[in-house]
Parts: sequence; structure tokens; C-alpha cells
Amino acid sequence: MPLKAAKAPAPPISELAVGQGPSAAGLRRRLAAGLVVLALVTILLASSRAAAGTFPVSVEQVAVGTTDGTAGVQAEDGIRESMRESDVAPDPLAYPALQNLSNGSPVSGTFPADVRISDGVYVQYREATPVPVTVSSNPASVTPGCTWTTCGNGMASDNAYASSPAGGDAAEYAGFSLGVPAAATITRVEVGYEAFAAGNDRIAITLSWDGGATWCPTVTSGLPGADPNAYTFSSFTACTGHTWMRTSCA
Repeated sequence: MPLKAAKAPAPPISELAVGQGPSAAGLRRRLAAGLVVLALVTILLASSRAAAGTFPVSVEQVAVGTTDGTAGVQAEDGIRESMRESDVAPDPLAYPALQNLSNGSPVSGTFPADVRISDGVYVQYREATPVPVTVSSNPASVTPGCTWTTCGNGMASDNAYASSPAGGDAAEYAGFSLGVPAAATITRVEVGYEAFAAGNDRIAITLSWDGGATWCPTVTSGLPGADPNAYTFSSFTACTGHTWMRTSCA
């Protein structure tokens, strides 16, 4: 029988034997674990960088209006992009055609031509202060209860006199028709009288705006010794508790 040399089986070599690296399976397991860790680190780092990043504007589309471009917003240098609105539906213009001057007069310019165009040409006016109008009226009647003599003679300045022989006598006159203009502002209210007395006498006058129901405070004045042939006026402009209106002076 032929002789064969006997061979002893080689002892198994440990993967951790000195001088040798890990096996292929061990490398794959460690590499896979390393990839997982690396992937996690990459995701975390990428997420942090995306949160802090900036994306400059490169393209814009203007629907209405105008802009000076995107260059002003692509760098943090304090320069901004400006956008301007465009009125796509202008409002219609209504021009004046008529003017009504209640007071004053035109000084320069032509109406309405010079107010229709913004060209620095104006229509100028001068204000006029209304001239004060004085309205007056004599009474039309004597109310019952007059204790003077010939009370009717006291309704006009015609040198026919009503007289009183005693102190305390009273005469009440009514029916004043003043005709105050509708747009007037009342600035003064006065009562005029023409009277005289030989002695040191005085006359007391009051005024009612509601037909004798309410009266202004009495105004007392001294009388001259001879006929003055002129009216003396007592002011009732400041009548306590009453503001004068056109309706109360009709």
C-alpha cells in the first residue's frame, strides 16, 4: 500500500489573534454601526445648518406696480428693495361748475378754468364783512291797565305826550314788528324812549320777549328837565336768563 504522509489539521485561528484584523463579517457589522452613527451625525449637523441659513431672493414677479430689483435684498448691507404701488383703477375727477358767493368778491383768476388744473394758478377771493343792520319799530298798541294819561301818545316821537301825575304809574306797549333778517345774528338789543320831567324824576324800563310772561331785569335812568327831542337808549342785550334769537324779536 503506498505510504501517505499524515497531515495534522491546522488549528483554528481566532479572529482576535495577534497580528490579524477582524473577519469580513465583523467588519461589516462594525461598518454598519458606524454608518448609522455617521448618518445620525450628518442629519443633526445638516438640520442645524439649515435653520441658520439664508436664501437670497433671486427672482420676483411684480403683478402691479414697480420695483427697483432684487439686488437690494441679496446682502445684509442696509440697502432695501423699494416697491411702488400702481393705481390700476384711477378715481374719476369731478370738477366744479358753479360758484355762489354770499359775501366777498373775486380778486384774481377765472372760475372754473383755474381750479380744474394743478398748474399753480388760483382763483382768489376777498372776504367782506357784512355791514351791521339796525332794525327798529314803534309799538302798535297799548296793553290794558295803563295808568298814565293819554297812553296812546307815547307810541311815537311826535311831540304828543303821555304823562304820569304820580310815581309808580305804568304804561305797557306792545306790537313791535322788527323784521329781523333770517340769516342775522343779534348783537345788540335796546329800548329807546323820549321823556323828561320838571323835577328830579326817574324812569324804569323793562322788556319782555314772550308777550309779557317773562321780563328782563329793569333798567332805571334819570330824566332831563326839558324835552330832548331825541331818543335815549337802555340796553337789554344782556338779559338775565335769555339769549336773544330772531324768533324772540319778530
